[in-house]
Amino acid sequence: MGTRTIILVRHGQYDQSKNGTPEERLTKLGRQQARSAGRYLRKLEIDSLYVSDMRRARETARLICESLDGIEPIVNRSLRECVPALPAEILSPNSDAADLLDFVLRARRSRKFRQKEQKALEEQPWVEAGAVERGAVQLERAWNHFFRPASGQDRLEVLVTHGNLIRGLLTKVLGIPPEFWLNRMLPFHCGLTTIRVRKRGLCFLQSYNELQHLPAAQRTGRNVSSS
Repeated sequence: MGTRTIILVRHGQYDQSKNGTPEERLTKLGRQQARSAGRYLRKLEIDSLYVSDMRRARETARLICESLDGIEPIVNRSLRECVPALPAEILSPNSDAADLLDFVLRARRSRKFRQKEQKALEEQPWVEAGAVERGAVQLERAWNHFFRPASGQDRLEVLVTHGNLIRGLLTKVLGIPPEFWLNRMLPFHCGLTTIRVRKRGLCFLQSYNELQHLPAAQRTGRNVSSS
């Protein structure tokens, strides 16, 4: 069996106030980020590019593929955004969104949240009925589908996906509890994370959140909100 090299790419910056609507689009900066990633990735011999079915990821993949000869994005729903896991205390019958907000803020206690960032976090619909269960199943589906050795020759695949899922996949690569995806791991927009899957499915983290292809002005981790 060959080695499968996987490059995880977070989508470009987008307007999160339009999340899930027909108006959901990358910002101007997000489009620049995607094109910068494409110019970097065209130097590599990529075999396939897979993408989440969510609009911001599909737009990112389309812009990346403008630089890749003969590569068309393949949509895979297991790459969409999700909540991979939550701590047991948050999932108790008496927990609510306020409990989760408190946990997230404590988990990121080393960050100095600006008032705008904290307001955006408070407004995010973290706890939906069944969201964690669906996210856990989705994480396993993505892991089992992509993170296996190549059946023949070595392969290089790009997955254009989302921040939560990238962090969830990293917990599996590193062998740490899945709820640790909340702890201080924030891939930047169009940052590149490279993982190698070798014989018997052994996974190795080669690099995390590479940004050398992005000019300093294009390095962002937070989405924007126009509302």
